[in-house]
Amino acid sequence: KENSWMKSKTTDVLSHEQLHFEISEVYARMLRKKISETKDWGGNPHNTMEKIFTELNNESNVLQNLYDKETAHGTIPLKQTQWKTKIDLMLAEYSAWKN
Repeated sequence: KENSWMKSKTTDVLSHEQLHFEISEVYARMLRKKISETKDWGGNPHNTMEKIFTELNNESNVLQNLYDKETAHGTIPLKQTQWKTKIDLMLAEYSAWKN
């Protein structure tokens, strides 16, 4: 926390930004899962990989934006707590793909 690039280092702001990081981690795990389950890489594995990445990256962007919208960028404590629970559950759901 002390070395954060953020100008406003309040606990609330850092907690909000931490969840953005955790959402990204959820989608990294989802990517690992999808790659491990892909059986048909087609004639061009690079294209298949790019398609998988693009799809999940787009989903991640939608969720990141929804998170900011519903929490008003972390200024609504109840919503922030609800999102923390939601993301914790998602991390647990994909825990097998954390490495």
